[in-house]
Amino acid sequence: MKKFCITIASLPDRENLVAEICYEGVQWVEISQEANESIIQFYSHPRQDYWEFVLDEALESLAQAKKRLLDLEKRRTWFKLVMIKAKGFDIIISSDTQYEELCAEIYFNREFVAIITQEQGIENSIIEIYPPLSIEKWTFNYLEFIEALKDANASLVKMEKES
Repeated sequence: MKKFCITIASLPDRENLVAEICYEGVQWVEISQEANESIIQFYSHPRQDYWEFVLDEALESLAQAKKRLLDLEKRRTWFKLVMIKAKGFDIIISSDTQYEELCAEIYFNREFVAIITQEQGIENSIIEIYPPLSIEKWTFNYLEFIEALKDANASLVKMEKES
């Protein structure tokens, strides 16, 4: 299950929370709860013709994602959408299975760039930067990137204090 990552997020184009499942950092599935029914969307692999992994691990990740999604939907009052758009950057505050605290996911032109966590405390944020999938390297304006990081961290701190 180590290669699967489940993130519960509130997206601007969805009324309800969604569960995103990534395999080795690439989104494989999105699960949503619509009209008392769980809906699943499968994504194409960006670099290969098909997905391949151990069936039992995939089924376990689907079951875990559905359970977490339904659990968080019940407690949705604390889960607020925080989405910041700034010059190609999107920041989404989410709950991720790999972390106990809320996280800030940073995207650039809809591609995942980094995640900020507060696992070591509100004053000790950690950033994990990921390589791009569709291009050789990240290239963006330094000040705009720093501003996106500051906005992401400030949103995390604010939500942590409110919860």
